[in-house]
Amino acid sequence: MTIWIGERASQHVAGLFCCLIGVALFTLGGCQQRSAGPVQVSSIPSVQAVLGGAETESDPQAPLEVLATSTVSMSTRLPIKWTAPRECVAYSVSPDFVWIVHVCRSQEHTTSMLSGTWVGKPGEDDWIPLLSENHPWVAAAWSPDGTMLLLSPHQGAIWLIRRGDWDNRQLLYERTIHRTSNYRWSPDSKYIAISNLEPGVALALLSPDGAYRVLLKDTDVRQPPNVDFGPTWSPDGKKIAYLTLLPDWTKPRGVQLWIMDIASGERQMLFERENFPVIEPRWSPDGRQIALLLPRDEIFIFDLEEEGMKRIPLPEQERALQSIWSPDSERLAVRTYTDLWILSIDSGEANRVVEMRGSLLRWTGDGREIIVVTREGETKTIGLIPVE
Repeated sequence: MTIWIGERASQHVAGLFCCLIGVALFTLGGCQQRSAGPVQVSSIPSVQAVLGGAETESDPQAPLEVLATSTVSMSTRLPIKWTAPRECVAYSVSPDFVWIVHVCRSQEHTTSMLSGTWVGKPGEDDWIPLLSENHPWVAAAWSPDGTMLLLSPHQGAIWLIRRGDWDNRQLLYERTIHRTSNYRWSPDSKYIAISNLEPGVALALLSPDGAYRVLLKDTDVRQPPNVDFGPTWSPDGKKIAYLTLLPDWTKPRGVQLWIMDIASGERQMLFERENFPVIEPRWSPDGRQIALLLPRDEIFIFDLEEEGMKRIPLPEQERALQSIWSPDSERLAVRTYTDLWILSIDSGEANRVVEMRGSLLRWTGDGREIIVVTREGETKTIGLIPVE
């Protein structure tokens, strides 16, 4: 799992989406809605007070599945603290929290988007360069098993690096023009779904050996939007959900939500809505629901079995930036600019847990805590926040 974190990165992404959407106010319009509960707002602690604890070292030999399921194991190795090698615009944490990838602004071009990419371990000063400082905004994505790292500048090649073998980059694909793409590893780490790979290719699969398969051509979707948000894998790795923006630039932007079966290539459009600026679809672990994140004070849950939509409100002026499902698919953790919220899918209630600036990594296996990254000055901290 890979999450780009840091307030600067959040503001950049939010700003990009606002530019794409082009409007400030939206209404759902024609969407089936079920009632939602109230927003629960109360006095909450700061994230520094919640994290607390003494700094401990992580064990790089511990199996990744232990980290994902054992609260006891997780508690013994968190919090983990580190400082970036220089001013960084984004960073990505390996699934076991042993390696951190930093995308840092070029020292010679501090006002541009040119950046370099480094990898290192928390608490160590020996940061290893992965890409030189002349790439415009590099995207990085760890495979779910933590053994591979995908690197892709906004222009040019798509690279794969095996964990630990940092000096050897494997060229997966050489693009000829600038393309803004989204990348998602399959749950079994065997494939990467990538949007807008080349002109004419809206959605494709890449494998770590360099083979690729076109899933969707530009002629299969409305012009000119291509696959704008997503792709998102189903938990069993058999389907992909993605969003396309409606192409009429004279009206507030709308979206279509699609699901594609990987084996057969068959597609199903779940809904089409105007004035619905979704920026992030998230498939629930049980495979029955898709959370639709909007850059405003509400979240929508699409029920795949009932084919209906449920709206869960946040307080006015809150703006949802990131969401992750609980292991039982009954709750959704949502990060705004200033707070962490827990949404109950059944009741529709939104409860504020803690004030924080940072990013959400994942829930612990028992669903009692959330692993987060926060920033205080130049120091970043990976820690646990209890939610029960």
